[in-house]
Order: sequence, then structure tokens, then C-alpha cells
Amino acid sequence: MGNIFGTADHVVTDPTREKYSLEESLNAAADAIAAAGSMTAFTGAGISVESGIPDFRSPGGLWSKYNPGIYCEYNTFCESPHLFWQMGRELALEVHLANGGAPHLRDGLREAEPNAAHRALVELEDLGKLQTVITQNIDSLHQRAGSKNVIEIHGTMATVASSFMRCASYCRDDLSPFGM
Repeated sequence: MGNIFGTADHVVTDPTREKYSLEESLNAAADAIAAAGSMTAFTGAGISVESGIPDFRSPGGLWSKYNPGIYCEYNTFCESPHLFWQMGRELALEVHLANGGAPHLRDGLREAEPNAAHRALVELEDLGKLQTVITQNIDSLHQRAGSKNVIEIHGTMATVASSFMRCASYCRDDLSPFGM
């Protein structure tokens, strides 16, 4: 594992150590935050798992069922958008079920709520420590939690929909589980 928190001029932990207790990790994080003038948070699927949104890479994740090289390529989307929306429908259903919803009533990503990690980032922003959140997530939970400066490097379900309006009639039907 090595060091767990650090900046260019300040390493919080011993890089030669293999493991840290939860208390040591939390103390190291608190020290790094206190020492930082400003911070940027980089987040991915892991932050939204607690909100009921499955990640893509773990066993049973979407990539085990849908090859991203096929389902998430721009050219494939333009030629066969139904492949992308098939995957999107399954993601919406998984989120719905994870949040306690009945299989026949699905509201998909609308049901997911920001969790403690999303709210903690908002608190850091309110304290003037956190300047920006850069996320790979498409769920908009950072904004719903209250983060103001969010960069979504993969966009959102809404931006995907508006980017491909040539398939508007197909997308309109398939976007309803996503609240669009």
C-alpha cells in the first residue's frame, strides 16, 4: 500500500508500511486536509455504491455482463443506440432494486440519494478546503448533495441524451427510467 495521503511537499504516512488501521487512516486524512491550502477530489463509482448504484468493474458489475468496448463506444452508439440503452435500463433496474424498489415500478437513477461521502465533500467545500470535484460518475449525486464545482468527465445521463438527439424517439422511451 505505501503512503495513503500526501502532497508534493508533505507525506502524511510512512511509505514503507504495508497496512494502516482505520484510526490511523482517518488521522492521516484529517492531517492531510488540515495541511492542504485547497484540494480537488477525484471520485469514481465507489463513492456512489453506498447510494445503491453498482460499480462497473467488480464481480457482478455491468462490465461482467456488457463489454464496454462494444456497449460504450461512440460509433456503436451512433449505429446501434439500443445496445447502450439496454445496458442503461439494466443499470436503472439494479439501482431501483438496491434502493428497495419493487421490480415492476422502476425510477432508476432518480431513486439514488447522495450518501455520507457526497455530503462530506460538500462540508469540505463549505469550509473552503475543497475547490473542485472531478468525477467519472454519471449519476449527478455530487450536485444533488450540494457540490457547486463538479466536473463530470464522462458526462451525465442527461448530457448523453441531449448529445444524441438524432435518436430522439428511441431515447425518449428509454430515458424515462432515468427521469428525463
